[in-house]
Amino acid sequence: MQERITKLEGISIKNFRGIKETTIRGFSDINIFIGRNGSGKSTLLEAIYLASSFVKKIDPFTSKLKIDLITTRRSDRNVQRMVNRDILWYRLATENPIQLTLFFTNGKKMDLELHAQEPEGRLWIHMNKIYEVLGKVRKDYTHFNYSDSMLFNINTGVHGTDISIKNAFFNTFKSEIELLSDTILVDERVLRQPIVMERKVWPKILSKRLDRRIIEIVRQAYEKNAEDLSYIPMDGGYYLVLKLRDTIVRLDDLGDGIRIAIILAAYLLLARNTIVLIEDPENHQHPGGLLSILDFISEIAKSNNLQIFMTTHSLELIRFMRKIAGEKKIGLKVFFFEREKGIVNTRAIEAIDLDIIRDLGIDPRFLDVF
Repeated sequence: MQERITKLEGISIKNFRGIKETTIRGFSDINIFIGRNGSGKSTLLEAIYLASSFVKKIDPFTSKLKIDLITTRRSDRNVQRMVNRDILWYRLATENPIQLTLFFTNGKKMDLELHAQEPEGRLWIHMNKIYEVLGKVRKDYTHFNYSDSMLFNINTGVHGTDISIKNAFFNTFKSEIELLSDTILVDERVLRQPIVMERKVWPKILSKRLDRRIIEIVRQAYEKNAEDLSYIPMDGGYYLVLKLRDTIVRLDDLGDGIRIAIILAAYLLLARNTIVLIEDPENHQHPGGLLSILDFISEIAKSNNLQIFMTTHSLELIRFMRKIAGEKKIGLKVFFFEREKGIVNTRAIEAIDLDIIRDLGIDPRFLDVF
């Protein structure tokens, strides 16, 4: 019998960004978040990405701390150290920890905490939450971090290490750790940094000849005369270029739609057995390009065992994804977000509900009005 693959089933968030509190359950293979600006959609993506730093704190592509990427990604003000992480707390209330509880499809859960007084920005599990894993509770420490095998006493500020606790934790949460380990966040900043993709991602793409799959997407939706992608010396450096029949064009100089599609495809092709978080994939895309990207996302999600979470303001994206998910027999959930006084409420919108809403002439992005 084939082993059932563990995925994320839900998340509870407290005191993070603009969210005072929320709990969302019932995630599927592909999850789409809709709602007004400021309703908490992007914050939920960030919460999942931050939670993954408990397992692996460094982003594999930028070699930066995940928590600092989250802190600085919305603005270029804090691109240099020291990063002010206080802005991650709801209303800057750093006296209370940020709390993230992950629920998994196998019934297990992780209760994670971020404390402002811990200078490295590590996520922790309270020792009392894992006493069954350890067999006993270490009285000299209050919290445990998996990524660094670190122990922490929240009352005294004392740190220590214990690899035996990490091993015991891994034995109990092996599938959950593997799911979270390679979680990636693909947002506007990532898609506008081709140099990171060229240096960190492209060598791996070429080694597996996955570049041919990217060219298929380019030909199908953007440039039928595309022949190849090459990394060549130019202008004193090295650049990834698209080779056409009669010329070459640097990745930097391509139109937004085709450039974003190439970078997004490269990141997704390398992802395996993990979570992929995508912010507004419809940006800069013609409907034909968007349809190709969504078809590709669905195909890769199924073949590479990826759980996809994406935000959108596009009704076309929802319609396209419903059709594609149905054809590929992959699970899809659409969640509507609304936030009031820091409390985020969500509604799962089933396919039949979307049809009724559309027939009534109601835009599902504004369900809070009705």
